[in-house]
Amino acid sequence: MKHQAAYSLLYLAGNASPTKDQVEKFMKATGVSVDKEALDAFFKVIEGKSIPELAAAGKKKHVSMPCGGGAAVATGAGAAAAQAAPEEEKKEEEEDVDMGGLFGGDEDDY
Repeated sequence: MKHQAAYSLLYLAGNASPTKDQVEKFMKATGVSVDKEALDAFFKVIEGKSIPELAAAGKKKHVSMPCGGGAAVATGAGAAAAQAAPEEEKKEEEEDVDMGGLFGGDEDDY
């Protein structure tokens, strides 16, 4: 993954086709360790392909997951009941609770 990130950063900096040596040099200059076997495997996978081609191929593998809860739409009488609900809520009074020196500094002898 770090090899792909270094390759992508070089690409975004204007180098249309970074070489293994350029990626390795960039990684070493930024303090990242280089695994030569993984770097060779990465370049074997991307050999002869452009970044736009690789991005298009990767996009096909993306999975879409729903996020957030879809709120149900209130209709008719349900909307009126939903509006009336906040009026009926009662505020609960806070109760003073003795925690018994939970954080020290308590004068009680337990």
